[in-house]
Amino acid sequence: MVIRFRFNLLLYLTALLVALKATDIIDWSWGWVLAPLWLPVAVVLGLGLIGFFFAARLLAKLKQSFGLPTTPGREEIVINDGDEAATPDVPPPRRIGNTYDHE
Repeated sequence: MVIRFRFNLLLYLTALLVALKATDIIDWSWGWVLAPLWLPVAVVLGLGLIGFFFAARLLAKLKQSFGLPTTPGREEIVINDGDEAATPDVPPPRRIGNTYDHE
C-alpha cells in the first residue's frame, strides 16, 4: 500500500509540473519537469552500483584474509610428485578451490 501511494504521489506531482510548464507558470527544462519519473530510478540504480562495488571490495578483502588470490590467473598450482619420504616434517599441500595452500 505504501509503494502504491508513493507511485501515485509521483504521478500527481509530474502531472502538476507538466501543467505548470504548459501554462508557462514555471520556466524549467523538461528534464526537471519530468524528474519525479526518472529521479527515483536513477537513485535506485546509483545505490545498486555503490552496493555492487562495496560487495566486490568486501569479497576481495575476504579472499585476501583467507590467503586466496584476489585476481584471476594468479593461482599457484602445486603438483605433489609423491616424494613424501624426503621431507617427512612438511605437511602435504591442502587444496582450497582452484588453489593450493601451504601451511
